[in-house]
Amino acid sequence: MKRECVILPLDGFIEENQYSLLGIRTPNVELRIDAKSAKEICAFLALNKKRFIKILITILLNHYNDDLYRKEKISEKTKDITAMKFTGKSNPRIYCKEFHLGIGGKKIIMIHLLAHKNFQKANDKRLKPKLESIADYEYDFKK
Repeated sequence: MKRECVILPLDGFIEENQYSLLGIRTPNVELRIDAKSAKEICAFLALNKKRFIKILITILLNHYNDDLYRKEKISEKTKDITAMKFTGKSNPRIYCKEFHLGIGGKKIIMIHLLAHKNFQKANDKRLKPKLESIADYEYDFKK
């Protein structure tokens, strides 16, 4: 069964940040939020607006940046999983899945908020199965 997601409207953001984007943004990038985790992710983003703006600019320029937004290729299965990286003692992440469309377009779905990211090896063993399960998620984009 396909999961549901909702579109995060970016028109206002793009207009407000047009000078940062310099007119070279990828026009076919769509950002969405998994419906099951939307409330939690939106509440987190409301508290981390400045960092999220930097991440959005990176995404709309179709870039990756190890400090902001990067691919989480832990295994071949997770090649389309990315992480929005936030700062703070707990190193929170929002894990996303990218769906690549033709001619440089893509849909990015924010799926899982990891509020406390530890960099210990024991945590990596728990993270890999979670990211691999996210890699299996499918969505209906017609809504």
